[in-house]
Amino acid sequence: MLVEIRTGPFALGQFSHLIKAREEFDFLFVANSNRPYVNSLQGILDCVEAVEKASRLKVTGIINNTHLGDEIVEPDSVVEGERLAREAAQHLSIPFHFSAVSMDAWNDWERKGIQPNLKKIEIFERKLLTPWNL
Repeated sequence: MLVEIRTGPFALGQFSHLIKAREEFDFLFVANSNRPYVNSLQGILDCVEAVEKASRLKVTGIINNTHLGDEIVEPDSVVEGERLAREAAQHLSIPFHFSAVSMDAWNDWERKGIQPNLKKIEIFERKLLTPWNL
């Protein structure tokens, strides 16, 4: 389940008792270090705390999804995002899962001969269709 950071945790909170009743669940925090409120360790920690409080659920892991929307993100930006996400995960004693990289960015990096030093990578095809791209 994906929830928007500002209002999503509050909506999710009303179902927290049902989610907690399950034997297992993952509640993953997805950090994009290009967003100002999560571009530092303290920013991520504060945001995770706010999400946990509003949702009444414990975040169980972190994903790095540093991107620039439809633009090709520079590999150094993703590497820095992964470093921050790993540091936050270690601080919170939860696992870091992976860095998500769009297929377009990955292909661009390969064409340029760039191999960023990322520890765990999941390459995905971006399929978000925004109203302004219709």
